[in-house]
Amino acid sequence: ISVLSILPMNHLFEMTVGFSIFLSLGFSIFYAKSLKPKDILGIMREKRVEFMIVVPAFLKLLKTGIETELSAAPKFVQIMFKIMFNLAKIIPCYQIKKMMFKKIHDKFGGHFIDCISGGAPLDVEVGKFFETIGIKVYQGYGLSETSPVVSVNYDKRHDIASVGRPLPGFEARIDKETGELLLRGKSIMKGYHNQPEMTAEVIDEDGWLHTGDIAKITKDGHIYITGRIKNMIVLNGGKKVFPEEVEAVLEKSPYFAEVCVLGVKRSFGAKDGTEELMTVVVPTDDVLAKYTNDDDLYRKKNIKNIIISNIYFIASPNH
Repeated sequence: ISVLSILPMNHLFEMTVGFSIFLSLGFSIFYAKSLKPKDILGIMREKRVEFMIVVPAFLKLLKTGIETELSAAPKFVQIMFKIMFNLAKIIPCYQIKKMMFKKIHDKFGGHFIDCISGGAPLDVEVGKFFETIGIKVYQGYGLSETSPVVSVNYDKRHDIASVGRPLPGFEARIDKETGELLLRGKSIMKGYHNQPEMTAEVIDEDGWLHTGDIAKITKDGHIYITGRIKNMIVLNGGKKVFPEEVEAVLEKSPYFAEVCVLGVKRSFGAKDGTEELMTVVVPTDDVLAKYTNDDDLYRKKNIKNIIISNIYFIASPNH
């Protein structure tokens, strides 16, 4: 099996899974000199790559590239793609899906079957897109402190949001008070080198590692990561908001290319010192194309901002 990895060798996941494990299995591992999509696709075709280790941002970049090329195609081609895409959603056979989207698979070299995504949360819509066109996406979860892989969603990919069940040797539970994911097992680190106080902050007396991730575990043992404790925003009324959950909803909008939700402290008025939600949005090219440089939205020469109901719209400097 030919494997292409785009992660750096100093990444623990790459060293353990992408290099050591795959090499021990006799797989051929290839690395790219450049992360430009055209260079990656060139290697995939040349080396007949079947499997990839990726980060979610790379999959999103590939999806955007496919959609951009599709938007420049004749209207008839766009309509046919939408029809086949909707039909493929109900087809379980990946071989049939690969044949339906043969032109896309040919760009990947014609042998690309599946990939494992880690390092950050996978956008559900991105995962569904690749599953629909015939490429299996396995979302994984782990930390450097867990050596590093905790779980991989290999049996429930129809639910892209899941990071799978804990691997053998791990125990997982949710802190009832904070909602934090706690892990215990032989693969958990002993502690931070010469940092006993820092170690005590994350590993309790019972050996549970406090991951800092907010999660839920279903009855069948599947883990769903919903946010980070450090990212949590506490509003004036005490309501706790996780940016990741808000971003997941906003990203469904056809008008937004990129979305980032953050907390901003007010420095004026009755709510001085309290946090409010702020959203930074990059509009899609279609939205930007509706405006000219003479419009109020684009008065500045560089990156321009406009605030509408606490939403920042950022236009590319090229527009």
